[in-house]
Amino acid sequence: GPMVHLDAPTGGQSEMERRLPSLAQEMYQLDVVVDFNPSSSNYMELQWESDAGESYLVLRVGKTEDRLELWRISPSDEQRLATSPPGILDRSFSVLSVALMHQANHRYALSWGLDGAWETVTSEPDSLLLPASKLLLRCVYSASRSDKMALGPITVTGRPAGLGAKPRA
Repeated sequence: GPMVHLDAPTGGQSEMERRLPSLAQEMYQLDVVVDFNPSSSNYMELQWESDAGESYLVLRVGKTEDRLELWRISPSDEQRLATSPPGILDRSFSVLSVALMHQANHRYALSWGLDGAWETVTSEPDSLLLPASKLLLRCVYSASRSDKMALGPITVTGRPAGLGAKPRA
């Protein structure tokens, strides 16, 4: 499918923001291509924000220990909810499929596919669990990596918020 390819003239940070439909138990899927070994200077983040609160959810791709990390960030706290095993991105080229599912039990299922094999971890409970209203894609990169990242296509599935709720008597 179509991908968004970073092609920046110098090092720095690039962002793209998209509004999201209001869904319950949503799942987000996308492919990530990284043509280098990620580091604390060269990585991607996907950030889910809600109109209802100041906290947000962040999936970091390769920033720490060559792994995926799912974080809940609020003005007063940062809580790591789930991680992949360290070292999964310790390679010079990665094509990674990622899925994040917002589950009904106040947890997230973080799944990734690499080299044809899929793995999943379930997050710690997230008491905030606010429905996301926008997705921010962020690439942080040095000048030598300014054309080495691509994302897409992004698929969002779920049921419209409010469906399945019991009517009030």
